[in-house]
Amino acid sequence: MPNKTQEYLNLAQQTAKELTRYWENWTDYLTTASRLYKYSYADQLMIYAQRPDATACASFDLWNNRMNRYVRHGSKGIALLDQSSSVPRLHYVFDVSDTGVRRNSRDPEVWQLGPDLVQPVSEMLAREYGVRHERITQQIADICGKLVDSYWDNNSGDILDIVDGSFLMDYDEAGQEFQFKSAAAISITYAVLERCGFEPEGHFDRDDFQAIFSFSTPAAVYALGTAVSECSRDVLRNIERTVKTTIRRRNVERSQYEYEQQERDLLDRRGLPAPEPDPAPAGESTGQIRQTAPDLPDEASPGAVQFDAPVGDSASAPVGSGTDRREPDAADHAGTAEAEPGSEQRAASDGVGAAHEQPESTGRGTGDERADLQLSFFDAHIPTEVQQIEKIDQAESEKSPSAFVLSQAEIENALRRGSNVEGSKLRIWKIYQLQPDRKLRAKALAKEYAPYGPGGSSHTYLDGSSGWLDHDSKGLTFEHYPDHQKVLLRWDRVEKYIDLMIQSDRYLSDKERRSIDFPLELNAASAAEYTALKAQHPDTLVGFEAGGNFMFYGEDAAKVAKVLNSALFTRETALGEAQVTGFPPSLWARKSKELWSAGNDVYLAGLNEDGTHHQTKHLHKEDYLPIGSIINMDGRKFRIDGVDFDKGKVSLQDMALADLRMPIFREEPLSVVRELYEQQDEALDAAPEKAVDYKVGDDVVVDLPTRTIEGKIGYVGETDVRIDTSAQGQSWDNEVINKRQFEDGLRQNEQVTTQPDDTVKTVAIYPAEENRMPYDIVIQTIGSKSPTLDAVEPERSTLELAGNFHITDDDLGVGGPKQKFARNIEAIRTLFQLEQEHRGATAEEQQVLSQYVGWGGLADAFDPGKDNWAKEYAELKGLL
Repeated sequence: MPNKTQEYLNLAQQTAKELTRYWENWTDYLTTASRLYKYSYADQLMIYAQRPDATACASFDLWNNRMNRYVRHGSKGIALLDQSSSVPRLHYVFDVSDTGVRRNSRDPEVWQLGPDLVQPVSEMLAREYGVRHERITQQIADICGKLVDSYWDNNSGDILDIVDGSFLMDYDEAGQEFQFKSAAAISITYAVLERCGFEPEGHFDRDDFQAIFSFSTPAAVYALGTAVSECSRDVLRNIERTVKTTIRRRNVERSQYEYEQQERDLLDRRGLPAPEPDPAPAGESTGQIRQTAPDLPDEASPGAVQFDAPVGDSASAPVGSGTDRREPDAADHAGTAEAEPGSEQRAASDGVGAAHEQPESTGRGTGDERADLQLSFFDAHIPTEVQQIEKIDQAESEKSPSAFVLSQAEIENALRRGSNVEGSKLRIWKIYQLQPDRKLRAKALAKEYAPYGPGGSSHTYLDGSSGWLDHDSKGLTFEHYPDHQKVLLRWDRVEKYIDLMIQSDRYLSDKERRSIDFPLELNAASAAEYTALKAQHPDTLVGFEAGGNFMFYGEDAAKVAKVLNSALFTRETALGEAQVTGFPPSLWARKSKELWSAGNDVYLAGLNEDGTHHQTKHLHKEDYLPIGSIINMDGRKFRIDGVDFDKGKVSLQDMALADLRMPIFREEPLSVVRELYEQQDEALDAAPEKAVDYKVGDDVVVDLPTRTIEGKIGYVGETDVRIDTSAQGQSWDNEVINKRQFEDGLRQNEQVTTQPDDTVKTVAIYPAEENRMPYDIVIQTIGSKSPTLDAVEPERSTLELAGNFHITDDDLGVGGPKQKFARNIEAIRTLFQLEQEHRGATAEEQQVLSQYVGWGGLADAFDPGKDNWAKEYAELKGLL
């Protein structure tokens, strides 16, 4: 008789077999898995088999010790298989519905994607995955497809090893890849949309899940389920993190606003003037600041119920191992933890949702069968309800009622003070404007706060209690009186908090923002020069050097501030009142590239000694990824067909398939293609090239991929060349281009005069719909005209023109398919002869050409499977 562990192994096998038998079974499983997305596929399968309506599971000890909840009498544990060692073991968890609450009990934290959170989540997905779309549901679907492609690239070998015995054997390797990607992409999309509350059940049907039926063995289902679990977990964890961080930030903003309002009310009652307020607008959330309800943690506690149960054979689909870890965000301070199953025990999940009502499935067994297998409350030596309650209440009574909790609002309140050194906040603000490296920022903060070693000052907390704020080489230490409890916030954490405050415009007060020294020095003459330059480049972001910065004005300033996340000010200038922002000249290369990569034309006008301006850099967005450029990807050549900066996508045409007249395109993230493009540029830089002679004063014509520049060389530097393009002498009428690009353009001009000219002439185009074929038929002639031959044989350099021809045959086109085929072939051969002999057609040859009737109705000539057309197919293939 099999022991209990073997029975659960059999249950897992049987459930896996039934998952893909009906598409309703699979979507039921996906609904359960979407709530428990931090578990592995193997654990999700076991929970689904026993408790498909489970929402949040954890070990017995965790419910008692951390959540202060007791497990109810008669509850049935959910068995999970732990095969991390040679001897399989059973590990039991309980659903939240199995637990009871006390006064101090805590609920698992539940996140929901409300309408007010869609925008920040969509923006995060665009940054994280390089996929943008106006509808978040379609954005999620596109991301899931992208993740599946990546998963296949990394795991295709393992996936192809499990096809034996399944319906996947009916396909070749390409078909197996297609089936896997189709099944995985739709399943991941379904799970993610379900967890986000988009109710996908009503939008998908059996046809959408057609590919899952090929996964007909437990091993095949395991491969598919693992892919779905890992990829959906990746997306949902990022969404969860963004939702929680956004809500916490909004709560902090609201709390700070309410605190400042109370302070103003108090001062008003006392007849005192209100201090300059810090900017902390009311957030969108209506909740108060509270201690965050924790997610359920990773590992099972040492007291988790386990049994040794040696068995001879284990299931063919073992429990996966490994779980992602992350560095906590600034908003995660104060000890909150993500609910992530541990690599060994998989004890917890925080996905809490409504129970999924569904009929019993043969794959999961009947309710009685599951009850027989599941751990009963009395199957192990675990405390009774009364014992658990006594333990929970005793632990609560031992806690100090005045326990000091350092909230994010308290931290930000302290950081707004700056250090004890005068002017520290503005210096800290400038650190974030000039230094992109987070580690170097943290070091700079330590130096700013403790320039002469450890120090400190008294501090008043938001609730009116007092304490002390210390700063040394380790970080900021908050001490609370009278209990003298201390909390250390290290400098890397301080750096993240200040970064979040600056990005949210909560660090500087209105008065401090107005006092920022942003010298404009835009007099009437330079204002006129700027106005003329902007008129010349109306759709370009124009940076104008003034007062030690490259300054942007008006709408340009707003766009630049959004891309660079820089401060935006309203100032009275020689242009009138305008929004302004900018960056130091020392950062122009990096900052201008950031603007360029966001799909902007950028023009930087540097300051001359006489007060006029010259072109420092002019970046054209079409040069960021020139259309028509060739890149190498996955061992193939692709032509850049289009660039969508808004969506962060690049359309690529497969050149190998293009040569076969098959216009096949694919989309890739803009950042990926740009990186490949830069790598190829670096490789070209390293290759030896023919030297090009040029000097200042030379008249040149430089052909670039997107435009042609004509003018006089005005300056030659180490990396750039300036070409003066104006005869009127305006200082900004010039082009500064990369030196390598400039030399490549000169070499291209030299090659034009020495290399043969290839000529491509389209003879005929036959649309697919007319030929009843899946592709258009294009007939072209390709010739090469050599300058040398032209000089020797000028009489053959051009085609002889034929006389006009008038069709007089009333029976033109009459005949059977093979007669029409023979006339078409004769016409094509005649055309080739005329091209080769560089002459026009005689009257007799014109008569032959007029018999060409196209390929409509002659589809059999292109089908290698038509035996009665085999001769004609071979003849046509050899000719074309």
